[in-house]
Amino acid sequence: MNRYEIILILLIAAVSFGGESNGNTGKQYGLISCGRPEITEALSKAGNGILKCTVNDKTHSADAGRLWGNGTWLNDNFFGTRGGLYIADQNQQDIFKREMEKVSKFFNATPANEQIGPFGVSSDGTDCSKNVIGMDYDRFLEFVLTSIRVYEFSGDMKFANQIYPHMLNVIDWIKMQDTDGDVLLEGRVMNEPVTGVGSGASGTYIGDTVRNNYKDFGASLFYYDALINLAKLEDVLGKKSAASSHRELASRVKNALSKIMWNQSNSGYLAWIEPNGVKQDYWVTGNNLHAVQCGLTNSKQTSMIIKKLNDNRDVLIDVVPCRTVLGVYAKDLCSNPENYYWNGGSWTLVSAPAMLAYRKTNDLNGAMHIMDVLANKVIMTENGYYESYWGYTGKENVCPGLLMNNGGVIWGFFAGVLGVDTSCDKLIISDTVPKDILPAEARIRYRGSDLEIKWSSGTKAKASLDGVSCKARNGQYEFKINHDVRMPVHSINIVVAEK
Repeated sequence: MNRYEIILILLIAAVSFGGESNGNTGKQYGLISCGRPEITEALSKAGNGILKCTVNDKTHSADAGRLWGNGTWLNDNFFGTRGGLYIADQNQQDIFKREMEKVSKFFNATPANEQIGPFGVSSDGTDCSKNVIGMDYDRFLEFVLTSIRVYEFSGDMKFANQIYPHMLNVIDWIKMQDTDGDVLLEGRVMNEPVTGVGSGASGTYIGDTVRNNYKDFGASLFYYDALINLAKLEDVLGKKSAASSHRELASRVKNALSKIMWNQSNSGYLAWIEPNGVKQDYWVTGNNLHAVQCGLTNSKQTSMIIKKLNDNRDVLIDVVPCRTVLGVYAKDLCSNPENYYWNGGSWTLVSAPAMLAYRKTNDLNGAMHIMDVLANKVIMTENGYYESYWGYTGKENVCPGLLMNNGGVIWGFFAGVLGVDTSCDKLIISDTVPKDILPAEARIRYRGSDLEIKWSSGTKAKASLDGVSCKARNGQYEFKINHDVRMPVHSINIVVAEK
């Protein structure tokens, strides 16, 4: 065997068993440095955890230690991809793309009384696991949102066109889960007590051990978010009629949620409504903050939710960002003990909608406070954040290096604190960041090029792309950057105005 054959074998091994390093480019991606070294360190550990989850060329495990197996779990993948794309080199980005291609094969047209897709897919893509009918609506809609996000970072139009029909299959099936004609989704119904897995129309922020029966807010929340983002993609794909139809449907979902699920007395949305009309008014942290982040709320609702968050910051943020629910569930509504897991425990992934909600309301101090707690007070390993934490003590439990928790933190920091986000063919960067993270530097892989972004302070806010000045609109710089082999690296400089 000659040395060239040995090098080839080593390269193949690096691709097949990735996760120990960020691909074979030799470059660091994600946050390179900032004025708060402990934040850089925390995000580096979270990134390590995501990379350690890499199983093969099309799969990320739910956790670094493979406690939850080697396959793809759709809700874990939603947060893992959203954060992971900020720290991915080209090799890792391609893995995220192939992962969605693998999953998409299981989302074909299905009758209303059968599950449209799986909650998990095997690492080799040959098998999947499905729940009973009436569960996992949010996971299916996360497939749509995650696929769109992969397109936004990769710019791969072939990928978008290939996966688009499967997205439509999801939306068409989801429409059929409105069984009473109010536009909102109705999930499965379970009798008390809950001794294991709950009803599960959504599980992203309310968890899979809660009896979120029938008209579950989280399910329709993700329905709205998926419709809005799908319409943006359809504009790019030249499907204007479909985009218009999905925007109109999103508007109806938004109005119905405001009319049926908004709970004025508790400054947030109901958790769920039972088939007999009983309204469960638990304040689910992630649901309410994701509603702010994705534009579901009006200005009054936004103010009330943020005030509720701030009024309870000692409980919801200061122990571990963020506690899943304010308080605990009534006996038999959740199978977890009080203050554990979904019953008032803390999942760091909830910090993503929290930091983004603060960014949406221009409260950068609020977003920064969350990241400060995550970097300085929350127990971590070299592979990032644990699966969950006890709600009042912050003590860790279950497994370290959870894909969704690490992804949520990275997503929250980049989009919420740094203000770096995507909207279909636009890269968006805010003109303001918290002053104590300056100077800062990051590198992300975007549409076939490395974007090297630097933040500094100055007397006047300004930005440039490869030396060419850019103007801010509504507090944001918008960049359209497409792959050009002549420009493998782009330089973006953001000067934040001193006040």
